[in-house]
Parts: sequence; structure tokens; C-alpha cells
Amino acid sequence: MMTDRRDKTDLEVVYQRLDQQDAVLLQLHDMIRDHIAENRHIEGQIKELVEMYRGSKFMISAFKFLIPIVAAVAAGVIWMREHLRI
Repeated sequence: MMTDRRDKTDLEVVYQRLDQQDAVLLQLHDMIRDHIAENRHIEGQIKELVEMYRGSKFMISAFKFLIPIVAAVAAGVIWMREHLRI
């Protein structure tokens, strides 16, 4: 008899906790939905920033490739000017 009564109260506690979790999840869902709606106007700006970031990554790769070549050519020109007296 005692276990039946205890089981019911345990079940009630579990159901109450689940209901609380549902309420918190619904509140969180509403907060996220409102946040997305409020910040929708900056979506274009964020996309532009992402494009600029990707472009900068390309520029860094290009500079990493070109700078050693330019430095080698400049060093060659300076060496030729000093040693060949052109």
C-alpha cells in the first residue's frame, strides 16, 4: 500500500518536472523566435561581413604566394645593380 502511494507521488513529481521543462522550453523557443525577428534587418550586413572575411582569406593566400616572389625579384635586381653596375 505504501509503495503505491509513494509511486503516485513520484509520478506526480516527474509529471510536474516535465511540465516545468515544457514551459521553460516554450519560453526559450519564444525568446529565440523574437531574437531572430528583431535581428533580421542585419542579415544582409552579416552576409557582407562573411563575404569580406572570405575575400580577406583569399588575399592572405595571394600575398603569401606573391611576397616571396617579389622579394626574390627585388633582391635579384639589387644584387645585379650592385655587382654588375647597371
